[in-house]
Amino acid sequence: MLVPPESNLPAGKHFTDVAPPGHAVILQQPKHQIAGLVGDIVATRYKLRGIPTLVVDGRMRDVVGIHDLCADGALVCWSGGLTSVGTSLEGKVWGVDVPLRIGKVEVKAGDVLVADEGEMVCCVIPRERLGEVMELLPKHKEADDGLLRDVQGGIGFKEAIGRWPGHYSNH
Repeated sequence: MLVPPESNLPAGKHFTDVAPPGHAVILQQPKHQIAGLVGDIVATRYKLRGIPTLVVDGRMRDVVGIHDLCADGALVCWSGGLTSVGTSLEGKVWGVDVPLRIGKVEVKAGDVLVADEGEMVCCVIPRERLGEVMELLPKHKEADDGLLRDVQGGIGFKEAIGRWPGHYSNH
């Protein structure tokens, strides 16, 4: 976590009221904390404000309540761990719109998160590379779909990859 020396949370605002509707929220807590950073009450507030995605680099609690909140698809919650312990005095929001390091990935305000619930993966696209990614995606989708069709049609994997030059390497 890249902790700012002073909190930048706007005075008089709760952290659930800072992010604009339609934006994903990423929350991170120190690794040593065992308390839940998000529970069903916090998740409810975010959902009612129009926040579509919560990514918690830390612990979440109230799993049944959060599951029910997410059932209609208007909110998706991801968490690195679970707990039954409430926040109590252990956690305090310190900064908003600050860079976070999650594993080896740095996430900055304005970056784009792409999450696939079915595959249970989430990736970060740096805002400054979004145009490049959007240009490449259709070409890679076409190659993936073509490769799958080729393999389903009985073509050997190595030959099938060879039919899509420039899209696959190290196979």
